[in-house]
Amino acid sequence: MTLEEFSVRLLQKGPTPEQTEHAVLETERALNDRQAAHWLHTYYSETGNYAGSTFLTLEPIEPFRVTPTDLFAASLLSVKIHPSATRRILSKELQDRLTELLRAIPPAADLATADLKVWRAADELYQTCKYAFGKNPWVTASKLCSRKRPQFFPVRDEVVTIKRLGAGKDRLTDWQVYKHLMKTGPIVERLHQLEREVCARSGVLALDPPLRILDVLLWMSTPKATDEARRLLDGQDPSNSTRTLKFE
Repeated sequence: MTLEEFSVRLLQKGPTPEQTEHAVLETERALNDRQAAHWLHTYYSETGNYAGSTFLTLEPIEPFRVTPTDLFAASLLSVKIHPSATRRILSKELQDRLTELLRAIPPAADLATADLKVWRAADELYQTCKYAFGKNPWVTASKLCSRKRPQFFPVRDEVVTIKRLGAGKDRLTDWQVYKHLMKTGPIVERLHQLEREVCARSGVLALDPPLRILDVLLWMSTPKATDEARRLLDGQDPSNSTRTLKFE
């Protein structure tokens, strides 16, 4: 797809004013909840059973390759990566393509400021990962992409994407909603404020990039997160949830 064609497609998939307004209101509600700092502290606690910062810091970190460590890190976010998908992802043919795309997306690529070339490469990376994971693998693909480029790819799932933000089922719409959020000054300022509060309480220097912290906060503030926390404490597999919606 040429840049011009991709630009047109991106414009066609742009969110409506109602979608962005709803997303901003829901985000502000989560950010300003009296429990916001507690939710983040719980998620990032090293004594808890959430993925926390391990999702992004687990080594070795290879910025231009998708490795078994990346697959394991993605699985920490309650997704199953089956043997056949693992073999496809790690095959030489797909590895070469993934490396090519990762080199077109700087490690520090930011969703709020990235240019059209980066957006196109990011879309191709997501689609390549989605293909490798098989039927309707939108959640797993987004989590793997987020592990590789956490400042560009939000973690997408049914709970936050549809039920919380109301962004729709198309990735390009969803990403543009997140871009709007990450360009909204008060939202970014509040994310940094919450990070400082949690770091001071926990004695750590930093958590994750703001986009990832936003993902965590939106998810932790839903009833789904409470249910998953209960399953984690009970020793159950939190990935045993039924997903029936088809996402792009």
